[in-house]
Amino acid sequence: MRLLLDENLPEALVAALRAIGHEVDSVNSLHLKGLDDSALYRTVAPAYDICFTKDAGFVNNVRHMAPFSATKLLRVALPQEPANLFVQSFLLAFQNTDWSRYGHCNDWPCQAPVPPCHPPLPHTAPPLLPLFHKRHIPGGPSHSIRRIRFHKKIKRIPRPPHP
Repeated sequence: MRLLLDENLPEALVAALRAIGHEVDSVNSLHLKGLDDSALYRTVAPAYDICFTKDAGFVNNVRHMAPFSATKLLRVALPQEPANLFVQSFLLAFQNTDWSRYGHCNDWPCQAPVPPCHPPLPHTAPPLLPLFHKRHIPGGPSHSIRRIRFHKKIKRIPRPPHP
């Protein structure tokens, strides 16, 4: 499998993936660090099967672009760890992944049985917005109070002093 690693993934991952038989390049090894995400995806990524990144912004930008290539862009959702532990976690997840379950711009790895990894949430009512009431108490601004009312519950929050 041909893999491209974004600049936010550890360089040690390149050698580890090559050791298990994959063709791997990184944005750093290609000397493309700092290249705009959309330019990277349009020019470099089509030569690879999967492009891994930890950058949610990169994934969101590409998600809104017209389909350009068959390269899957996956956001690595593993927790941040020291590089050696991250590489071990990545390799373990990588070797146990059924790649047919992941679509373009999904989070990887995840526990969901089918893509996308994060299915839409059921429709819920919008959150209640607080109603702000200002009341001035004689004695100056230091005695002013803001009331925030949620349903029938009232919270009193001291007003910050004026500069």
